Amino acid sequence: MYLYVEYVKVLAAYLALLYVWPSIVFYKYLRGKGLTFRFLFCSTVQVVLINGVILGLGLLHILNVWVVRGLFWGLPVITVLFSLRGCVRQTVWGEWRRNLQLGQNRGKMFLLHACKCVSVRTHSIFQNYKGRLVEYLLLLAILIFGMAYFSIGTFCDYSYGNYDQYTHFQWILKLKQGQIFPNGIYPEAMHCFVYGMRYLFGVKLHSCMLFLAGIQIVTFLTAAYCMLKEVFQYRYMPLFILVVWLTYDSGISGDVLDKMYLSMTRLTWTLPQEFGLYLVFLCPLLLIRFFKTRRDDLVIKLWYKNENLLLLMAGVGAAVSTHFYVLTLAFFMCLAVAMVYCWKMLSVKRVVSLTMAVTSGMVIGALPMVIAFFTGIEMQVSLWWGINRFQGVSEDAVKLNAGENASLITNVFSEFFHKGYVAILGEYGALDLILASITAVVVLCGYCLYCRRGGSDIKRLPAGAAEGYLFIVFASVISVFLYAAPYIGFPEFVAVDRIFSILRMMVYSVPWVLLDLCLFFRKTKWRGKGAGRRAALVCILIYGIAYFADFHEYLFSVLKRYNVAVIVTDEIMDAYKDSSYVVVSMFDESGQIEETGCHMELFTFLQNIRQEEYNIPVEYIFLYVEKRPLVQGQIHHFEGPGWLASKSLLLANNAEWKSQCPDILHTEISREASYQEVDYNQNAWQSYLNKTIRTILCSKAYYWYESFEQEYPGETSVYYEDEDFVCYRIRQDVKHPLNLGQNSGQ
Repeated sequence: MYLYVEYVKVLAAYLALLYVWPSIVFYKYLRGKGLTFRFLFCSTVQVVLINGVILGLGLLHILNVWVVRGLFWGLPVITVLFSLRGCVRQTVWGEWRRNLQLGQNRGKMFLLHACKCVSVRTHSIFQNYKGRLVEYLLLLAILIFGMAYFSIGTFCDYSYGNYDQYTHFQWILKLKQGQIFPNGIYPEAMHCFVYGMRYLFGVKLHSCMLFLAGIQIVTFLTAAYCMLKEVFQYRYMPLFILVVWLTYDSGISGDVLDKMYLSMTRLTWTLPQEFGLYLVFLCPLLLIRFFKTRRDDLVIKLWYKNENLLLLMAGVGAAVSTHFYVLTLAFFMCLAVAMVYCWKMLSVKRVVSLTMAVTSGMVIGALPMVIAFFTGIEMQVSLWWGINRFQGVSEDAVKLNAGENASLITNVFSEFFHKGYVAILGEYGALDLILASITAVVVLCGYCLYCRRGGSDIKRLPAGAAEGYLFIVFASVISVFLYAAPYIGFPEFVAVDRIFSILRMMVYSVPWVLLDLCLFFRKTKWRGKGAGRRAALVCILIYGIAYFADFHEYLFSVLKRYNVAVIVTDEIMDAYKDSSYVVVSMFDESGQIEETGCHMELFTFLQNIRQEEYNIPVEYIFLYVEKRPLVQGQIHHFEGPGWLASKSLLLANNAEWKSQCPDILHTEISREASYQEVDYNQNAWQSYLNKTIRTILCSKAYYWYESFEQEYPGETSVYYEDEDFVCYRIRQDVKHPLNLGQNSGQ
């Protein structure tokens, strides 16, 4: 039950920090607001606030766990006390005092009145949302299904699915030490948020990094739902699209399939870009809402009083502080909105207010990084990697552009069609999509013209519906263009293996425009009583069609260590004090053990024991040895129940690296391998990637311990052992540590 308990802890901390905390602190501002506005506010403002506070404290050199706890716990406590004081004084305390004057039981009447207040409030909330109960229950079921699909991998492999997660783990530990931008200037919003989860709620950092991505999908899907709900007129249409996105595999193959699976798999890894992808939906949503507001309500000097502009500012700030790819994707999605509402851009009042909001958001998100830059901190190398890809000079971008530059001039539209739509959907799928888009635009324009002329036999199209449909079409075309751009000679604005999660959502939305129009303009029972039950049946039908036609497959991770190593490490961390032990293992445990000085590289340990005298002055030494050394970096596909996903058939290009859960590629330690030598001057992490060197290192450690045990039988013991992995424990007197240097085994 360890993993399930940790998952619940991370989920509770996530919801409390992102939604409960701002709902308490800003309760006066959020009073009377709808659920959508509350979601938009919490998921944008809170990210900017946490990032700004933690990085601001770091720039002032006062970043400390207790300072952060004082700020973040003090505000809600003060808010609750002030609100309760007024509430008790006006209602509960007044009732209690009246009952006291009448001679009635004070405690009993106080509790009865308090329960009555809660009951009335609950009944009021239920009445407000009773009409949408089925819709919200369907959305909840979709969110749970999405969490299960994107989280199940962490219950198959307990370690990180991507090497970058180790780096981000170390950066968060640096934040605890008061150091921001440890490896150079880089957007730190995700690191600050995880820092808050760890040190405000006490959740283990390894658990946060392991489970957060599968939980963050709730915000991603909810953001997509809110955006689609703003566009489509039939309120259940966004749910249909989410079900298709979650269950249907595009039917593509080849290199595009690899990129799509990598993009979707990245949603299971806790990484900055995937953490902020929900902002790609929220920023255009807020921009659409802004353009729908009346121009007379705008005051340039008081632009921040416009709720949509205020939240757009927060959304832009969150995008800047999360990842540059998130900002790029949000820009292109907002560009689709601007293309639709271009005629409203002629208003100076709108343009100036919008510019001030976006500029303020950029400043808020980038200010800590700008200040750090002027204090002498250099840019992080991955930022230059992104710039190189954009300029088309990185190795991957050069490969994509090879031989394609001529098509940019001669036949760009044909190449865009083949490298984009055909590659993604196939010949017939692309044709259907284009026909659906053209039909939607033509029918929409016809209906708009007819309604403007005063047609009375059909319903009038609501204001903004036409623009919303066009936004879906333009956004889908732009997302396909972002994928095809490097193949047709344009810069690689976003790495092509990172945009499929957004691309599929926009492309899958286009065919539903026609159905939404039909359901709106026809008087049909689908919009009347019992519509919720019919919508639920449609969701089940979509799931069934996808299940039997082209059900999505389980995703994968890059396997790096045995699951039992994670459990053993966690037990050691719980049972022993940080300063009393050191874990000697390969690189991976460094991404789980939180305090520095408690982990030593196996590579370094084996190098040091070659000396005549060598000791480690701690009470306990835990030595991890893989008896069957893993082939590092192998693709490991997940497995689970058939109703959640189908067995993955995706194979790596090189059969040597192919792996299928629960099978694991491994080698065997041997006495002969322990006699071989390795180059101790090379990088330890790079050595672990080589299966031959990895086998030699594990063999040396295994047979060294056999000899060491014979010399010190009373101080050595086996902490855990199975056929794949063994953990040895060495106990010693700190004042008189054992000599770990050369002995009969070396």
